[in-house]
Amino acid sequence: MHLPKLDWRPAVVIVALAAIAGGCSGEGIMKKLDRTSAARIGSVAADSTVLVSVRADSIPPELPSLGEGGRELTRTPDAVLVEIRRRDLANLDRLPGIEEAAYWAPGDAVHRIDGWFRRQLLAAWAAGDTTAIPVTVTFPGGAEAARGALEAAGAEVRTVAGPVATAAGSPAVLFRVLALPGLARLQGPRPVQMLDKP
Repeated sequence: MHLPKLDWRPAVVIVALAAIAGGCSGEGIMKKLDRTSAARIGSVAADSTVLVSVRADSIPPELPSLGEGGRELTRTPDAVLVEIRRRDLANLDRLPGIEEAAYWAPGDAVHRIDGWFRRQLLAAWAAGDTTAIPVTVTFPGGAEAARGALEAAGAEVRTVAGPVATAAGSPAVLFRVLALPGLARLQGPRPVQMLDKP
């Protein structure tokens, strides 16, 4: 009995592509994290929410699904800050032309920084600006006790008075400060408001 010769090559190609797609899930965004961000986020539990910024060729008006509990916090023309579960980071791979990503802090830190300063910090990071930004930090347990942690995070501590300290640091440093245990508030400089002429 003569059986026709079967060509298995298309099936092999399909299987290979499926294997590549499955093996690369989430690797795109993880490979775009800077070294410090990758080391910090590696210790976060998969079900925990994280604050992550992404810089890309363009940020679409509507982001891809961020998964359960995921949400956009703020954006600039070429960057976006999201709150997302660590296990859902692969969803960010769908953004076109990802150039860079950074881990800021655990998701519950979102309440420590107001919306205005979030956007300013995102814009500075996206522009690659490493200039030290002056900030005010509040530690209800006492800022003096947190001095060591602030300095270990890379911040330049300037003054300490009760629960409040003034400091300065680059965006990458301030991401680490935002994640410090015991921090209640991280405030950036406000623009000088022009007084109305009489």
